[in-house]
Amino acid sequence: MQDIIEILRVLVWFLLGSWAITLARTYWKPYSYNNSFLLLVSLGFTIVFLCGFAGRQIATAMLLTIIGFLIVLLLVPGVLMINGVVMIKKESFCFAHVLSLILGLLILIGEVANILFVYNAGFNYDTINLKYAAVLLFVSFTALYFCIIMLLFVLYVLFLPLLPHRNNFEYVIIHGCGLKNGETVTKLLANRCDKAIQTYRKSCKKPYLICSGGQGADEKISEAQAIADYCIANGVSPEHIILEDKSATTMENLINSKQIIESRGGAKRIALVSSNFHVFRCLQFAKKIKLKCTGLGGKTAWYFWPTAVIREFVAVFRQPMYFLFTMIPYTLVSVMILIALL
Repeated sequence: MQDIIEILRVLVWFLLGSWAITLARTYWKPYSYNNSFLLLVSLGFTIVFLCGFAGRQIATAMLLTIIGFLIVLLLVPGVLMINGVVMIKKESFCFAHVLSLILGLLILIGEVANILFVYNAGFNYDTINLKYAAVLLFVSFTALYFCIIMLLFVLYVLFLPLLPHRNNFEYVIIHGCGLKNGETVTKLLANRCDKAIQTYRKSCKKPYLICSGGQGADEKISEAQAIADYCIANGVSPEHIILEDKSATTMENLINSKQIIESRGGAKRIALVSSNFHVFRCLQFAKKIKLKCTGLGGKTAWYFWPTAVIREFVAVFRQPMYFLFTMIPYTLVSVMILIALL
């Protein structure tokens, strides 16, 4: 038992150190995807540390944790496919709304390939066809690799809006999105507005809310005007509302809002508000235009989360730097697998 206590004493320093580094770097560079790896390490130390309280049963606790994780992985395809069906029923049938269904099917194929590979490697090792084994291993590895990459992304996207932040901002930028019937905020946009209003109410010196979003071809008013109407109806003074109604993209939201802020002078402590799954990408855009700000996330309906995160993942990783960062290790390992088995 004394040995376990000594291990916990050592682990606690690794635990505190890893979380300190993770939090410090996330506050310093919240737009960096590398923080997700630090977050994973910190969570890993946390799990090992908690298992240590099982005493001499630490090995059993670790094994049960691993089994639990594997069970969760096995359930992921089913959850994603069910979510795809729910999205179609609650929203409409379009490609964006079936992304979770498609991903669920692809992960399921990967998991089946993994089970077949393990079974054949364990029970049919002498008779298994190497080309067949190579295909199974390649499909299995592909599914596992991209699941891990996406898991890191999801963990960080969830973690980022949870960080404590101050409320004394001079400006709060509210990112627009599509309107309901072309003139009122959707539930998704209302949640963004609610987060901004919450920040407005908590501030001693009331910030200016920059309502950002242009008018689409199928919209009767601009998204900025719809946001402003909602905020005013919920207690925000019209004097603290600024309209930015020329933008059509997230980047334009930020560029135009930055120009407004810079033209007004004075202190410039800024927050941007979007949906929690979208904050990470907003902060990346903000970095590109050198806009120093804090990211705040509005709530998102549970059934919308998987599809939204998949879209964000694709949007982030199609950028050249992230694409190469992801594909180079994948390509190298894939080539090694094929060379070893063929």
